[in-house]
Amino acid sequence: MWGMFANSAKCYAQTTYQLLANDHAQITCVAATHHGVLIGTTSGLYQFNGTSIDLLIPIVGDTITALAQSANRTTWVGFSSGRIARYERRSIISSNYKIPLRVKVTSIHADKHFWVGTAGKGIYVWRSSTPTVIDINNGLTDDYVYQITSTGDNNIVAATDRGINTISNSATVVSSFTAKDGLKDNIVKCVAVANGQMLLGTEMAGLTVISNQKTIDNYLNNNSINQLLATEQGYYIATTTAVYLFNASSKKIQTIHAKGAQHLLLDQAHNVWAVNTNAITWIANTQFKKIATIQQPTQVKALFANDKAVWYAEQQKLYEVATSNATEASAKLLFQLPIQPANLITTFSVDASGNIWIGTMGNGLYYYNRSNKSVQAYTLSVLPKNAAILSLRLADNALWISSLEGIYKLLIANPATASSLNHDTCIGGNYVYDIYASKYQQLWFATDGNGIVQRTATYCKSYQVIAKQPLGVVYKIAADTHDALWFTTQRNGILQYQQQQWRNYYFNKQSYRNQATSIAASKGFVAMLHEQGLQWVDVQRKQWYNTNKGDLFSYINTELHALATYNGNFWFVTNNGLIQFTPKPQHNLSIEIDNIQLMLADTVLQSGVQLPYNENTISFTCNITNFLQGSDIRYRYQLEGLSNGWTYTNDNTLQFSKLPAGSYQLIWQATANEFLDTPATTTFSFTVRLPFWKTWWFVFLVMATSIAFVYGFIRWRILQVKKYAQLEQEKIQARFDTLRNQINPHFLFNSFNALMGEIEDDPKAAVAYVQHLSLFFRNMVSYRDKEWITLQEELHILEHYQVLQQRRYGNALQFNIQINTTTATQYLIAPLVLQMLAENAIKHNAVSSDMPLTVNITTTTTHVIVANNINKRITPAEGTGMGLQNIQKRYLLLTGKQVTIKHTDQIFEVAIPLVTT
Repeated sequence: MWGMFANSAKCYAQTTYQLLANDHAQITCVAATHHGVLIGTTSGLYQFNGTSIDLLIPIVGDTITALAQSANRTTWVGFSSGRIARYERRSIISSNYKIPLRVKVTSIHADKHFWVGTAGKGIYVWRSSTPTVIDINNGLTDDYVYQITSTGDNNIVAATDRGINTISNSATVVSSFTAKDGLKDNIVKCVAVANGQMLLGTEMAGLTVISNQKTIDNYLNNNSINQLLATEQGYYIATTTAVYLFNASSKKIQTIHAKGAQHLLLDQAHNVWAVNTNAITWIANTQFKKIATIQQPTQVKALFANDKAVWYAEQQKLYEVATSNATEASAKLLFQLPIQPANLITTFSVDASGNIWIGTMGNGLYYYNRSNKSVQAYTLSVLPKNAAILSLRLADNALWISSLEGIYKLLIANPATASSLNHDTCIGGNYVYDIYASKYQQLWFATDGNGIVQRTATYCKSYQVIAKQPLGVVYKIAADTHDALWFTTQRNGILQYQQQQWRNYYFNKQSYRNQATSIAASKGFVAMLHEQGLQWVDVQRKQWYNTNKGDLFSYINTELHALATYNGNFWFVTNNGLIQFTPKPQHNLSIEIDNIQLMLADTVLQSGVQLPYNENTISFTCNITNFLQGSDIRYRYQLEGLSNGWTYTNDNTLQFSKLPAGSYQLIWQATANEFLDTPATTTFSFTVRLPFWKTWWFVFLVMATSIAFVYGFIRWRILQVKKYAQLEQEKIQARFDTLRNQINPHFLFNSFNALMGEIEDDPKAAVAYVQHLSLFFRNMVSYRDKEWITLQEELHILEHYQVLQQRRYGNALQFNIQINTTTATQYLIAPLVLQMLAENAIKHNAVSSDMPLTVNITTTTTHVIVANNINKRITPAEGTGMGLQNIQKRYLLLTGKQVTIKHTDQIFEVAIPLVTT
């Protein structure tokens, strides 16, 4: 708000934000970025978001000396060590731009090419992957560079210890300006270029202004200039003692801030900040400008503006302020009505010729003729002389008058045709505060108790309830450039009517904003006055802004007609005087994710990250950059993949716990008011991976394994069935062979002969023989269906068989069994195997006293060994060898082990595998 503070006595309470006292950091550079205001210091990178200064990244052993943001929103950081890096979400990321180490970076400028100024090594410019060095060896006047900036014509200007240098985009020095060219001080610390002028800030000689490289003017002599800031209102100048505003057109300089500053900053909301070693102070807003002093601001009732001037009514007086002056102007008194309460001016309107229609509190209508500078009462036959006029509107060569006595229309070309609308029953008997004649041949009336009335040539309609809210009192009407009408009400918010649709902007938290009085629209903006200050809306962007008392002023006049507009400018009255407000599109509010926690622990994640299935609790904290004072932040969010609806909140932290596997995108929005039409938005996408047992490859692997297992099991089962069938067949064959061998006629004949001999010789022995024979056959029948019996049980069978055979052969047949009881009970054997081997030995060998047969049965740790000596018979015994083959097959099927046979001229030996119990 330049011009508003010509001296410190008129400066409102300024807002200062400091670094923490225990940080011991000193500010070295600042830059306005989409991250907010970034502050480089001797101990790290800080962020100022409009409400606080917070440490982003601590840095030890180095100092940030340069900050800049390129057109593609990349934020660059330069260090005293010569390092050049990028800043992204609380991270300093190294770049490919390299200069010699321990060379201080003083300035960074990123446009078509990347420029870096240094302290003592000239300028480095990257037009490709390899930098070009510009120094005193190729035209630079000095290698110590303070600042690099664009001239606006594809050239670069560099401020150095020896004047300035203009450098082309081809990295060629095209011109320089030093003391020999008229510069009072060669040390140029800063430079600003605009409107064909170049302003140089010097170390000791103040400000030098160069126009077209010819005219040289000097200001603020003997001052050390630290920084220059070009704005639409002029140049802000930071010196060691104060901050000034220089108007290049009028050549006038005003003191804006009575304290010195090292740096200046223009934020996204058009605020100007003065920066010192440990603090940042608000000093102005370039949208506001004081154009005149008003002696009694509380007595002003109405304003009006056009392309030439702004007029304001103060009691019975009407003043004119020319708007063509570049600086503050003096108010000119046009006329004064006779001093009496009835002559208090309530409203007025200026026609195209500069003539003024004036409404009073109780003396009707006055007319000011600009040509003869006379003012006189204007009498109409239909208008009472003592009418109390509330509003005047000029439209389509007609003057519309609303008063406590009624509504009247006056044709400017033919005043005698004045008419009254008091008979209009649609409007009713309520007071009409304002009248608006639209270009669609419609009349709109803001009434004291009948809401809003719309009248055409064919119908009249009253809107008394909108959005289920009774309207009651409606104060003022304005039309924007998008064919929308706006209405202020006593307590029901701000109404918008467009394309036969109503919308009610109602503030639930800041209820005072609902009670706006005066309203005006111009060039895409609608501004309103309320008891706490000024609010306005960017109609196209649907963004609302608000400035309260204390931010710009301590008092604001909110009379019904106390806001005027013309050609994009608005004027209103405060304790500081008549203020011109020029709203600009702004990106005041921004939101970005500042911190992420995963499983309640701080972490750094990039959008698109994939998280393990068991790390599925994630929280986000956002940072809001908001440089418009008086605003209220509201959030809404949705996590696509979890919910499709919006959730509204006032908290800047979100947490999502135990998220199922899936892909998610967080959409987080914020607004500086209660309407989320065009909010600031940030997004973050991430994926929670499936647990490995739910992944496609694992499912496929399990299915393949299952199929293989089932297939293998079926194959195994088939083999087992075949094996079982074969085993059963072998067992049947073994049983058959045993029965056949044991029940064959020779065995029975020999057994009965032996029995008859025993009966004749020794009846008792015959009884024992019969018992052994009986037990032998009983055991054979009992064990034949079993797969395994103990070795001890097998030895019992063999014992009976041995007795039967020794009755026949006597001492010519010997059984030598060397198996202890423990071994006999620990191991298993197929039934009748030992008996069959013993029988096989007797069958195939001669047994006599001359040729005795000895059957030896012993065990090893793994086998039972059955061996007999060889007594060849004269006539070999008949046999197929199937008995031994059956034993071998049975053991191979049952155990997978081989039965080994050793046959020599002296011995026949069979090794049977033992099976543990």
